[in-house]
Amino acid sequence: MKKKKLLKLFENYWIKSSLLTIMQRFGMVLFGIGSYVILVRILSKESVGVWSLFLGISMTFELTKNALLKNGIITFYHSTEERNEILSSGLVINIIYSIIFVIIILFLGKMIAKYLNSPHLYIMLKIYIVGIFLLVYFSHFEYIQQSNLNFTGSFMSYTARQGIFFLLILMAFISGSNTNLNQLVFFQNISIFTSVIISFFYTRKYLNFIFNPKTILIKKIFNYGKYIFSSGVLSNIFGNLDRYMIAGLMNNTYVAYYDLSARINNMIDVPTSALADVLFPKSVIAERKEGIEKVRLLFEMTTAAIICVLIPVSILIMIFNRFIIKILAGNNYLLASNIVIISMLYAFLRPIQNQACNVLNSINKPHITFKINLVVLFLNILCDYLFIRSFGYIGAAIGSMVVTIIGANIATMALSRYAKVSIRSILSRSFTIYRNAILYKKLKIYEI
Repeated sequence: MKKKKLLKLFENYWIKSSLLTIMQRFGMVLFGIGSYVILVRILSKESVGVWSLFLGISMTFELTKNALLKNGIITFYHSTEERNEILSSGLVINIIYSIIFVIIILFLGKMIAKYLNSPHLYIMLKIYIVGIFLLVYFSHFEYIQQSNLNFTGSFMSYTARQGIFFLLILMAFISGSNTNLNQLVFFQNISIFTSVIISFFYTRKYLNFIFNPKTILIKKIFNYGKYIFSSGVLSNIFGNLDRYMIAGLMNNTYVAYYDLSARINNMIDVPTSALADVLFPKSVIAERKEGIEKVRLLFEMTTAAIICVLIPVSILIMIFNRFIIKILAGNNYLLASNIVIISMLYAFLRPIQNQACNVLNSINKPHITFKINLVVLFLNILCDYLFIRSFGYIGAAIGSMVVTIIGANIATMALSRYAKVSIRSILSRSFTIYRNAILYKKLKIYEI
């Protein structure tokens, strides 16, 4: 009887998809941390800083493309019978966007590298062009899987991608070869190629190999995604702004400290990003079938659950931050201690803004998300500039903290116009979850 209940529990959408997505995110972060632990011991701080800038740019490409396409494809896939046409039209936009990014690299890459005081970055970006075209297939397969509420393929392909990259670095380290930044980009391209093949085998049951794009659907997906895309560009610049500002105003050695802090933050942000992937399709369906009240409940309960995890984890990281830094990067990176502490002070607020914007997108209000992210970006540029000038290398961390506090309140206020949510209500639900945990009461988020 207990076995049947357990099997039924793991067949639940929330449990199964959340576990797979969280394992996927944790796998990515853990392999990323493993790679980082090796790289900081074989590369100079300046090279680590340049690698961090490359990752920021390459991830901006991937995440903004997802912002332009994924939510729109998932939304229209569930609201029309023209499913093959939707996927084909999405693929056209995917290819065009990738070509545009390649053109930007070829014509503006040298100028970007010069501003960031990293001339070698331009060569790395040109090598990455191969990976950009491979990612057309990788992302398209992911959209198809998630449109069918299937997260297994994404888990396997992302894990393989990060795992193979880690193994290539580990093999180079063990063999004693002199690993350089160009080789790291080649390693990335190899790992992307392998993950595309794996993803194909999980996606082929949904494929009919008929390419039938329609101009009207291309416009429809683009018009839906343009605000989410613009928001994605802004939020990704916001996420990497501290490193870009430090590189432009100071030097790449300090970028290496922010890269270390970002990796720790990425690890604790796993529940947020995982639940965002799971929440969006569920929220789209809930808004259509059960109304905005259901969307409000989904948002508040999932965000409260994330906060309950982040608060104790953040406190532990603040207490043991120097020990964690020594394990990850060694004594040479202890100057990152203050940056890590400051980032942990507001870690529990980040998911409030992120989830609020994600829900606004799901209820077809992406233009609101765009405006929020635009305001937050301008505030962050201003605050980072002023605080870096005033406090040096930790100024960017202080600026990000101030802007995150403001951004969480702005995003929640915007969502409250449609779903009557509030930060107070979220924190109250978090307190209830803690209380129920202490009293051994069942948490019923998986029943939502």
